[in-house]
Amino acid sequence: MKILLYRFFCFFILITYISCRSVSNQKILSERKVFFTQIEEAQSFLHTLEIHFQIITEILQQTRVLAVTSTYKNHTQEDRNQFDVQFQELLKEICSIRERARFKNISLLDTENSSRPISVSLQINPQNSPILLPLPELQPKEFGLYTWNLKNFQSRMNVKTNADAVQSIDIINNSLSKIALERATIGASWERLSYSKRLRDSLSNIY
Repeated sequence: MKILLYRFFCFFILITYISCRSVSNQKILSERKVFFTQIEEAQSFLHTLEIHFQIITEILQQTRVLAVTSTYKNHTQEDRNQFDVQFQELLKEICSIRERARFKNISLLDTENSSRPISVSLQINPQNSPILLPLPELQPKEFGLYTWNLKNFQSRMNVKTNADAVQSIDIINNSLSKIALERATIGASWERLSYSKRLRDSLSNIY
């Protein structure tokens, strides 16, 4: 009788251990899944920002090419007027891109949108505080505009004369520097998330 009770007790302990181990493993896998989902969400957010900034950078570079070209003395006034038409259309496209930039219905670049949040909170790990990723603050003046509103589009820049083109080049250079700084911040945040992901993966493999 004692032997039977002893065997039953050992069997019960074994089943309990296996059950607890299974629950523990499921919890780890669940946490890992949530963790990776949040990491991917954060990186998706940053990737979305980077794509918009990359396109805006390319457009600004094109406006700079037009401005530099307009400074050449061999161009007629008619040539410069045509350059300016292209120049203004490119600026309008920047306004349009800024207005359309979204991440899960969150306006990313529209600083004139009252519902736009200041930052996006992403919970990377349930045990840690959420990471706040600030949204860029792009002001129209920094891009040679009076307003971002396309309906009331007014540009402070033009390339109709040599002097105006030179002034526009200075503004564009400042705009490119502003975008470069924002992209550097995005890159640093991306690296941070990548290291967090690698650390979590390594710890999960250990336990």
